[in-house]
Amino acid sequence: MPPSTTAGGPGGHRPDDEIFGHALALPAGERDAYLAVACAGDTDRRANLGSMLAAHDAAGAGSFMAATLRQPQRIAEAAGDRIGPYVLLENIGEGGCGTVFRAEQREPIRREVALKIIKLGMDTATVVARFEAERQALAMMDHPAIARVFDAGATAAGRPYFVMELVRGRRITDFCDRERCSIQERLTLFIQVCRAVQHAHQKGIIHRDLKPSNLLVALHDGVPAPKVIDFGIAKATQGRLTDATLFTAVESLIGTPAYMSPEQAEPGTQDIDTRSDVYSLGVVLYELLTGQLPFATPGSLSSLEDFRRTIREREPPRPSVQLTALDDARLAAVAAARHTEPLRLVPSLHGDLDWIVMKCLEKDRVRRYDSAASLALDLERHLADEPVTAAAPSVGYVLQKFFRRHRTTVVTGGVITFLLVGGLMLSTTLYFGQRAMLERARYSEQKAREGWAAALKERNLANQNRTRPGDLRALAADPTARAEMLEAIADFHARQGDIAKAEALRAEAREARRK
Repeated sequence: MPPSTTAGGPGGHRPDDEIFGHALALPAGERDAYLAVACAGDTDRRANLGSMLAAHDAAGAGSFMAATLRQPQRIAEAAGDRIGPYVLLENIGEGGCGTVFRAEQREPIRREVALKIIKLGMDTATVVARFEAERQALAMMDHPAIARVFDAGATAAGRPYFVMELVRGRRITDFCDRERCSIQERLTLFIQVCRAVQHAHQKGIIHRDLKPSNLLVALHDGVPAPKVIDFGIAKATQGRLTDATLFTAVESLIGTPAYMSPEQAEPGTQDIDTRSDVYSLGVVLYELLTGQLPFATPGSLSSLEDFRRTIREREPPRPSVQLTALDDARLAAVAAARHTEPLRLVPSLHGDLDWIVMKCLEKDRVRRYDSAASLALDLERHLADEPVTAAAPSVGYVLQKFFRRHRTTVVTGGVITFLLVGGLMLSTTLYFGQRAMLERARYSEQKAREGWAAALKERNLANQNRTRPGDLRALAADPTARAEMLEAIADFHARQGDIAKAEALRAEAREARRK
């Protein structure tokens, strides 16, 4: 039976064909979660729409939509069809609400392009408005890392399309893993993505669905070049992108849950700004560094609610911690894809990159980077071994960064300083040693002079008092005084080189002490 437009239940104010169209635009693995939210407790309605989607997948889009929506005049485009000056070559993917074809432009010039057209059965007022929004968003931007818009129009059936640059590339995560890009090479690519997102933000556009599949990388002249694609759910931050009404029902989720910011995951939230894209960039960076997502992705209504609660309340593990939780085989595979070894991978993330990623993933958006440009600048500081702003650096951390930036200069300066200090210390030691020796020599000389003076005094006294034998007897009667005098005279003769005389005097002094 065709979808009803008056189904009851909490979600009854939304027509079934609109819910069906939105669900059809999603990947098959995300439809159940969407239906659970959109039908809001109406199990019969959810089961009916689920059966319709299953029948559509089994029978094919063209036949099923013709049967259910009773629009047999609508026939899906296929390879070989011509739309204006464009010939469709092949279906290369489906995004949001449109189908993307690789096409050849025949006039006025010949070139291959990507032509995006609204899916058959999806041209409701809401989807057309969103499609027009994407076209206007892309047309406003001019950046080498953002797909360019060439043309726009409508098919004979009135379904809008637009023509854009054909991006030949792989998901950024797949490209980096396949090419075994190092952490530095991954960061260099990611910085270019941040610059492109910043350009969109400066044009007043929030992407709202940044994820690896919307960040493609291809080689141009052997150099990896990223492209940001799919602005299908972009939101204007200034003015309107289109005159058509772009309405999102309060129970709808806009974006991909695994990459959503906490505020974007809240049902009916309209207060979304550029920092929501910064959060999504943080999730992509987390995946580029670790090969893992911060949180497990939801697969049902209950898990979707748990996921919302998780990203609101639970802190994700730091990238370096996430890696340490992997088993040896998985860690080895992740390290190999990053052209390094497990023992080097974890330390390379610890510190700067942990801080940068966790600042992107802050629950409170006030604490995140205020722009994609700020995130790019911090990553550039990390690559240049400069202090990052993601954490308040200690003095030791700043000095460590200075050393790593100027390793050769610091090492050379350290060697020179060591030699200078060592030479100064050696010179100082020798100086004070020589000075001590001189002081000891002066002291000994002074004592010898004093002894010699005492001996002369004693001799003069003896000569002057020859008629006073009592005084001489008194001097002779004090053996200690005589011994000290003799030792002082002996020291003097020893310094003068008269060793024999000195030894004789010392022997006499010893004899005097024994008496």
